[in-house]
Amino acid sequence: MIEHSDRTFNGAGDVPLYYQAWWPAGPVRGVVALVHGVLEHSDRYPALARHLPAQGYALAAFDLRGHGRSGGLRGHVPRWQAYGEDLACFLAEVATDAGGHDRPGLPRFLYGHSLGSLIVLDYVLARPGAASGAIISGVPLDTPGISSPLVRRMAILLSRVTPRLRLPLGNEPAHLTRDPEGRQATEADPLFQRRTSVRWGAETMAAVARIEAAAGRVQVPLLILHGEADPLSLVAGSRRLYRQVAAPGTTLHIYPGGLHEPHNDLQRETVMADVLAWLAERTGANDRQ
Repeated sequence: MIEHSDRTFNGAGDVPLYYQAWWPAGPVRGVVALVHGVLEHSDRYPALARHLPAQGYALAAFDLRGHGRSGGLRGHVPRWQAYGEDLACFLAEVATDAGGHDRPGLPRFLYGHSLGSLIVLDYVLARPGAASGAIISGVPLDTPGISSPLVRRMAILLSRVTPRLRLPLGNEPAHLTRDPEGRQATEADPLFQRRTSVRWGAETMAAVARIEAAAGRVQVPLLILHGEADPLSLVAGSRRLYRQVAAPGTTLHIYPGGLHEPHNDLQRETVMADVLAWLAERTGANDRQ
């Protein structure tokens, strides 16, 4: 039986952050630390919570500040660095959990989707030894209508004048998955949001530019996942990231017809198989079978 636990911990500036984890009943091969996407939360990854523990991998996740059951102004971040500081606090919680399961020093992998993928990439660039590898899903390096210099200048100006002004992001359920049940669940989800602050927009666009410039320095292997028809984060960004990263073991999977959430779309079983195969290569699980 999978062991599930949840609690609250303090992030940067003592903002309360919601944490949950799923641990295998048997031996643990590794730990996957999940950072979710913008305006959603950590409950929206049921395929991961089901498949990873079943194959011996723990899954730990938290709700970003301003998201889900965590504290903070909804859809807002005062400064981009707060995300990395919160992630460091989260990983300390994961290490505490890992100390009570089987053995210390379990391989640790970061899994970031959308906004979470930017946070993870920024984190491994700053701390190359923080993880054994990273899974990068739906990375928003190429976003329609947002990447132009004019939009960036407007966002910076508004961020200075009225940083907490919240505007629609355009993350409609029809953009996330082709699964009708998944779309209905998103529509009915009281924790799903549709607005971000202009400060969040300015900070995130600046982070994208920094990550793009530094991507060639990524030292850990990446598993890059992207829906080919993703209308929010264009697949060209993932293709570009794959060409830039030279770390051995870096792999790219593009899912034909897939939208923004590969883990919730119609091909999710294929996605889970790809994730598990990549983790098995990194942990030597195939050698023990």
